[in-house]
Amino acid sequence: MISTQALQTRSEYRVQPQVDYAPPSVAVAQPVSILLVEDSPALQQSVQESCEELGDRVLVAVVASAEEAINALEGVHFDLAIIDIELREGTGFDVLDYLRTRNSSLAPPVRIMLTNHGEAAYRKKAARLGADYYFDKSLQFEPAIDTITEQIRRHANPA
Repeated sequence: MISTQALQTRSEYRVQPQVDYAPPSVAVAQPVSILLVEDSPALQQSVQESCEELGDRVLVAVVASAEEAINALEGVHFDLAIIDIELREGTGFDVLDYLRTRNSSLAPPVRIMLTNHGEAAYRKKAARLGADYYFDKSLQFEPAIDTITEQIRRHANPA
């Protein structure tokens, strides 16, 4: 379920994606695997670097299309999936739908939407397809990275 905080568009989050944003530090005890579904090379680099700064046990696989994402998800477990809506081929909704309908013994990843589509209709569709969080990357990049950091912490240090 998408958190209320993640659904709110807040005017105080007027942040453009920046490669130099440093997320809070996290002690990573167990490996954490992340699938980043993003077609913008600049954002691929920014998100990947933000995640990998948390330690060498944070592994990020980067793909740029829905088909590549679905192929990566077949039979492989990812702890987190960070998904854009507009992709080179297909959409992030295709990836969410695959995750929702696949028959797998693997636990689904935490699904974090990071997109330029802040409209309510997109948020509702993402929620209906199983997104856990939804962020407008042009307005809420830092809160998105903070949420990703928190999810890495939870998966790296389970209770």
